[in-house]
Amino acid sequence: MIRQRGGRGGGRGGFQRQQRPNPYESYLPLLQVRNGLRLGQLKQGFVRMFPSSKDEAIVTTQDGTEILLTSMNDRNRAFPGDEVAVEVYTEKQWMVNIEEFTSHCEKVFGPLTEAQARALKDLTEPKANPQGAKASNNKSSQPRRRVTLEEFRLAVDGRLSSLLTNRDQNSNFIQKTGKVVHILTKVHSRAAIGSIKPMKDNDRMALLIPVDRRLPAIKFQINEGPPDFLRNPNRYQNLLFKIKVPRWEERDFLPLGSDLSQVGQAGDIDVETQCILLKHDVDDEEFSPEVSAFIRQLFPWRIPASELAARKDLRDTCIFTIDSKVTDDMDDALSIEEVETGIYQVGVHIADVSYFVRENTELDDATRERAVSVYLENKIVHMIPIELSENLCSLIAGQDRLAFSILWRMNGAGEILNEWIGRTIIKSCVSLTYDVAQNLMDDPKRVHPMPQVHGRFTIQDVIQRMRLLKSISNHLKAKRLQDGALMLESVEVVYELDPQTGKPTGYKGTIDHFQLVQELMVLANKAVARNIYLSVPEKAILRIQPEPREAQLQKLVELCQSLGITLNVSSPGALQASLEPFRLSDEGKWLALSRLVMKCFQKSKLVCRGSIDDETPTYHYTLNTTCYTDFTSPIRRYSDVLVHRVLAASLGDPSQCTTSKEDIQNALDRYSRKNASANSADSDSVELFLSYLIQDKGPLQEPAIVLGVYEKYFEVLLINLNITRRVYIEDLKVQVISHNTENNGPPALIIEWPAEGQRGQATRQRITVLSRVVCKLVSKNEQLKWTCLIERP
Repeated sequence: MIRQRGGRGGGRGGFQRQQRPNPYESYLPLLQVRNGLRLGQLKQGFVRMFPSSKDEAIVTTQDGTEILLTSMNDRNRAFPGDEVAVEVYTEKQWMVNIEEFTSHCEKVFGPLTEAQARALKDLTEPKANPQGAKASNNKSSQPRRRVTLEEFRLAVDGRLSSLLTNRDQNSNFIQKTGKVVHILTKVHSRAAIGSIKPMKDNDRMALLIPVDRRLPAIKFQINEGPPDFLRNPNRYQNLLFKIKVPRWEERDFLPLGSDLSQVGQAGDIDVETQCILLKHDVDDEEFSPEVSAFIRQLFPWRIPASELAARKDLRDTCIFTIDSKVTDDMDDALSIEEVETGIYQVGVHIADVSYFVRENTELDDATRERAVSVYLENKIVHMIPIELSENLCSLIAGQDRLAFSILWRMNGAGEILNEWIGRTIIKSCVSLTYDVAQNLMDDPKRVHPMPQVHGRFTIQDVIQRMRLLKSISNHLKAKRLQDGALMLESVEVVYELDPQTGKPTGYKGTIDHFQLVQELMVLANKAVARNIYLSVPEKAILRIQPEPREAQLQKLVELCQSLGITLNVSSPGALQASLEPFRLSDEGKWLALSRLVMKCFQKSKLVCRGSIDDETPTYHYTLNTTCYTDFTSPIRRYSDVLVHRVLAASLGDPSQCTTSKEDIQNALDRYSRKNASANSADSDSVELFLSYLIQDKGPLQEPAIVLGVYEKYFEVLLINLNITRRVYIEDLKVQVISHNTENNGPPALIIEWPAEGQRGQATRQRITVLSRVVCKLVSKNEQLKWTCLIERP
């Protein structure tokens, strides 16, 4: 709206001066927002942005509805991760996904007429640029994927638009839209790292261009920058700076930043890692003085007499840790003893972090804020102080430690006869990695040097017990599969690092086939879930996972059917049985199909049972169980610390868990958001190190398998790296012969490679889902950027 200013008559001579409208709307008053939320007129949720777009974002509301914010104006100065109140637009402003709609039409009506196909294609054409505006070369901005319902209805015939009225089906291709009317919680740190450049036609201001492409450019006063910046801007083009955004007024299209500081050279491994941590809002600052003072007074530490009296003493039991790689924060250990012929006492022992991290303390506040440990390729950001995570809480071999233990009496087939859960004192005798443990079981002569075993036990004692546990875990896995669980796998990448530079010199991609630990951890989580659900149901913390989205799963079934693959999706167990032949015969297809299946899954989440409706199912789809929790990683996950407190209450000590069910749920929700950020930071770190490897050792050749085929590109899974990438047709020196679906077959792309040499012939290549290709990863001119191509067949 154009606002007018000036008194009666509009100022001098009665002339009314027009003021440029603000690019953003003012926020609604908080009282009005609360009333709107209570009445259902507004929706509440968190802003989730797309990795490479500062325009579009999604707000997922508390009831699971996704609301699309189509522009920076609709986002209204909210940053990624912020908790916001959203007003949903009227239906005519909702968006139609053209590709999804076209697919649905062809299922209902069969092939589209030429006129219908042309109408839909015309809709996807990019809007004309305003006069004088630059055309964008960004691949992702070329064709429009979505148009408004109003545009759509005006462009297509009545037969097609009639499909929009079926509410049960149109949710697959119609997206609600809206705008932010208030920021409820500023979750994002309001800080950014990026390069700086002068601002055109304004010598008093400059711009910081964030490395995080979800963020807009940030203005800052020129006197905040280097003294010679305007005279010599090129001197700073490869340096990165950090800036804070204390406020963002509605009159400013771009935010105004302050406190500009130099971080370091772009491309430096530590600087780029710092960018990842900031992008994902990971706090790697020192703990507060209050927390540090508490930690100092713990030392020298020894187990108090009161704990010795109250806990079961298992220090004379052969207990050991097995982790995927060498680590200092060990929070789980195992044991097995034959108590009578053919009957065993099997133990899972988990570090008792809740003994140190008590409710309503500064340490608890700090732990809840961090919520999760973050593991990058070259750095660990611990959830709790390192004096706890790598010392007093860590189950270090040869050291007395406090634990929660679960002891089962079972036979050699893994059939449980009875169960005990309680607080214990343990002493691990040895720390092993998966590789070392497997080699010890297969052939101890292959292990050098031999791990140090503490106390009265020998390495042979440990090997004998691991072999028993391996046998029992195989039975447990078979039983889980028989009961209908779904087990999908993916490749884990480990980089080999140069000790001097810290940069990668190579990598190893492996699938974790060491199931011994995993099976016992699943068993422990189920046992604790049952215990707390029966004993303290109002505060029981459960992990639930709804069934996959039916429409997406059906789409995958039809795709696989077109490839000659039958997927039975009637249950997780049936789906497992459909995929199992590929796991045994074709690892590449198994990994690709696993990835496609996982895309259909809904995310699992942690809930406090007392904070959800009684009708809400506690089912976990992949595990095919109705009672599951997270108990086994309290050093790394705050949710597990909460589970330990609830478990302590179930064992007769309610003073350990006085937190209300509402506050427990709020803490779980925060953990879930922080855990998602930690996973994204880990993925970014893996890709960063791959970028260094391609830059220093590339081009790299990698086997890949196609996951999706589209008009302008196809998506591949780099099998040994567990990374998906798009291969753009325009980057290949090929001619597109056709892109279509023939005779109910899968989407196919036929390209033609030009003849090589004077006597060579052109080569045609058909690319469809599950096609195998060899990819070439090539470094681009931009620092740490690379592109994915394919080799000529």
